Amino acid sequence: MELNIPIPEDIQVTVEGNKFTVSKDQQSLDRAFPVRVVSITVKDREVIIKSFSEVARSRAMVGTFRAHVNNMIKGLQDPFVYKLKVCAAHFPMTVKRVGGEVQLQNFLGEKKVRKVKISEDVNVKIKGQDITISASDIEAAGAAASKIEQMTRLCKKDRRVFQDGIFMTEKAGKKI
Repeated sequence: MELNIPIPEDIQVTVEGNKFTVSKDQQSLDRAFPVRVVSITVKDREVIIKSFSEVARSRAMVGTFRAHVNNMIKGLQDPFVYKLKVCAAHFPMTVKRVGGEVQLQNFLGEKKVRKVKISEDVNVKIKGQDITISASDIEAAGAAASKIEQMTRLCKKDRRVFQDGIFMTEKAGKKI
């Protein structure tokens, strides 16, 4: 099985062994793919992903690699954006970015400050009750949004009563 992905004019793609690099201007995204399952080559402004057999697992890996390559190209053209909403029914919460982490104060009246480390290449903007996360790497943006949402996860409490927290409202441009 073989798939061809066209490369846009403003994007450069290089393959060195199992390391795949997509770059545009000063930005670049790297990913290591296992070479024993499929081969990835660049030829005539196209990325060619080829499996060595027609087994279902190999075909699935080709489709997975195609999705990763497409996400890398899309991310460099237009960053992936995740939106979260701060909901406080009982106690007013304060969310702020300090250095490389996001801090949450006064969650359910707690004195302890909850902290989450965020990658440097992820952009976090906090405006009132709205949090916007953007990055060229879909996995980095999704991981940051997930970490912030999980920071307010409640255990052994009824979610119908305790509705405080930070909730995702938009994933990579798609409303939830």
